[in-house]
Amino acid sequence: MGARQGWRPCPVLSSSLCGSVFGELPFGNLPAALAMNSVDDILSKAEGLRQTVVVAASEEPHLLASLKEAKSRGIVEPILVGNEDQIRKVARHVSFDLNDVQVCACAHDHESVHVGLDIVRSGRASILMKGLVNSRDFLGAVLDKRYGIRRSRLLSHVALFFPGFYPKPVLLTDAGLNTMPSFDEKLVILEQGVGLLHSLGIEKPKVAILAHNEIPSEKIPGSWDAVRLVEAVSRGGLTDCVVEGPLSLDLALDAKACRTKRIETRVGGQADMLLCPDILSGNILYKSMTVIGSAPGAALIVGASVPIILTSRGDSVQTKLLSLALAALTC
Repeated sequence: MGARQGWRPCPVLSSSLCGSVFGELPFGNLPAALAMNSVDDILSKAEGLRQTVVVAASEEPHLLASLKEAKSRGIVEPILVGNEDQIRKVARHVSFDLNDVQVCACAHDHESVHVGLDIVRSGRASILMKGLVNSRDFLGAVLDKRYGIRRSRLLSHVALFFPGFYPKPVLLTDAGLNTMPSFDEKLVILEQGVGLLHSLGIEKPKVAILAHNEIPSEKIPGSWDAVRLVEAVSRGGLTDCVVEGPLSLDLALDAKACRTKRIETRVGGQADMLLCPDILSGNILYKSMTVIGSAPGAALIVGASVPIILTSRGDSVQTKLLSLALAALTC
């Protein structure tokens, strides 16, 4: 089965309509001047913000090294929660002076998450960060209604990369949280990604809804979701963005590929955001960026009342530092 009759490849729709149907997002308080094109930009823009971050199960070397650097730059002020003896031992190993850092002792990793959430709920921290604690346990506690930090009906994972082969940063979503998002969930993921880019000073983000190529197929439901997402944007579901789809990855990032394939596009070759059809494709693309492309990046969970940093234990000090900077900028 091929493309549906009457469909035209790569519809280009610009949404400048008001009144999002999905509610307000915790972004948009930052001026357009914050637009950034490099790792140095994101770090320099975050310097001096001094947002308070509470870290559950903090006793991990890369994590504490990133917090040390972020604190020295004035990006964050950390509150460390976990096994106090281990935290102080690891801090000494990375030469992190904890004399002016609050440390909250907890006997168990899962307890440290609940302590961290209590600190966020009380207003004493504006960022929540995962340390050496199981991701499922961490997210389960985050979603607990008792803490009231879930603002949207859906949380989503966003990653901002600075690939060397591309002239500007690109946002990738969702590579780490929603496994097989429905069409309605993709609408929310789209809005959350666009909202974050708005908050970083990108006034009219160009969004590529990724699929196998620009011609949808009945055998690949995600490709028809892309068509429906573009149609939804045209009806006023989002403001100030340009959305196209389905687009293959080469069309999204390579203007030469668009010219070769004779695709008329306003997003192709200059996408600010890549929306993946599912976590499988998203996670493979995420790891391709980091492992093959060696692209520096930052990752957050959005949709809560505070930005949530959910980096992997294997992530580098740089990734954790950039994630802290991105979180501070979106508070």
